[in-house]
Amino acid sequence: MNNFYERIGEIEESFFYIPKQLNRVFVGEEISPPRFFLLRAVERKGRCKVSDLSREFMLTSGATTIMVNGLKEAGLIHRFRDEKDRRVVWVETSEKGLRLVEQIKQKRLEVWKEMLDNLTSEELGQWLNLTRKIVFQNKQG
Repeated sequence: MNNFYERIGEIEESFFYIPKQLNRVFVGEEISPPRFFLLRAVERKGRCKVSDLSREFMLTSGATTIMVNGLKEAGLIHRFRDEKDRRVVWVETSEKGLRLVEQIKQKRLEVWKEMLDNLTSEELGQWLNLTRKIVFQNKQG
């Protein structure tokens, strides 16, 4: 059983390593990783309610508002109120935001390539299958 806990420790270390490497792309950028992921979610959805972002990212409405305000001030999103219900706030990605998302996604792909380049095609497939199994199992439970 002790071997199990040692392996979990190794897995945790690797899980900390990967985001650390991926977050290198934000050095010198005008956006932090949390704001980028929020911006990317808006970009994927096209147009969405701020309240939906709060739920998706498990943030308070106040925390989401602060992040959305920062993205708006940077010109990365457009924010507007619903015409029928003024309590509802919508956001969508601006052209500048779309360009930034694409730029950072490309940089992150390069980092992934660096990290995975030494894996064979078979090893990469095994890693992907195991990752999918873990994710799928946890989505079911």
